[in-house]
Amino acid sequence: MRMRYILAFLIFCIVSPGDVSGKLSIGRISSFFGSYTHEVVIEREYPFTSPGTLTITNITGNIYVQTEWRSSIAVTVTKQCKTSDNLEKVTVEKYQTEKNNQTDLSIATTYTDEPVDSITHYTVQVPTHIDLKLKTERGNIYVSDAHGSITAQTHTGDVEIERIAGPVFAQVRDAGTIKLNRIYGSIKATTKKGDVLIENGSQSIIATSQNGNVTAQMHKLPDNARIALHTPGGGKATLKLPAAINAHVIGNAQQSTIASDHYIAIRPITSQIEKETRAYCNELARRICSCDRNAAEQREKTTQVVQKKVKQVLAQTAKYFYPFRWFSSKTDT
Repeated sequence: MRMRYILAFLIFCIVSPGDVSGKLSIGRISSFFGSYTHEVVIEREYPFTSPGTLTITNITGNIYVQTEWRSSIAVTVTKQCKTSDNLEKVTVEKYQTEKNNQTDLSIATTYTDEPVDSITHYTVQVPTHIDLKLKTERGNIYVSDAHGSITAQTHTGDVEIERIAGPVFAQVRDAGTIKLNRIYGSIKATTKKGDVLIENGSQSIIATSQNGNVTAQMHKLPDNARIALHTPGGGKATLKLPAAINAHVIGNAQQSTIASDHYIAIRPITSQIEKETRAYCNELARRICSCDRNAAEQREKTTQVVQKKVKQVLAQTAKYFYPFRWFSSKTDT
């Protein structure tokens, strides 16, 4: 028997019920912003025959991105203010560069003078094969059906990303929920106040909620996949795996309960094992999900480095947990 899958499933939690179901609605955040009676809609289209990276930097407002089979980027910007005079003080700047036969485009919300009370919503249609870097300080982010890497960051708001071929990095720095579905690359997701819900995962995952629940449901788990779920603030961590799987699970719960629907043997964790596991996961967190054009090369390097770490961890855990032959450090894992 061979050890095909290694899971680092770290749970720092106090189990409490939570509902992470449902679908994020980008439109519902209108009440989040309040009432703005003056509005201007700007429509622009930029040629993008050699897609590289599209970067959108917003201040207050949503970013909604969908892909199409096209050779240009269509942008609809909706500016909203409480007074008509302020509309002209909110501008949208575009920067374009050419590098290695690829076009990088940056679009940013700016002010002509000092900041004004305003909202700027982006609705964007982009080519399918594109890398995206999306950032807003206060608002929701939605992306679907892209083949490149995705970086989505908001300070306050929700993030929903679905049907993505490349790696995904989703971050809510303060309050908001992250929902990811059918991500075929590796995932790194973190929020401070809110839940993380991952459905139909296919690769390695690192997911953290400082004050919320984390749920990861795996459609499949390939060789060398790694999963680390963290809920240090007292939330519930739930991992759903395919029925037929051979995995190594390490759980750490403080003042709470670890439960499994599968038959597994549970052994107390030692300080040495905890130290080795933390070192392994820190290395994984540092290297996994490099969201840039070199993601494939970086993931290959990550796999090689982490495999070595895994063997070291297994060599230590074998002494304490399961003294079976296939956990030996001489066994190919």
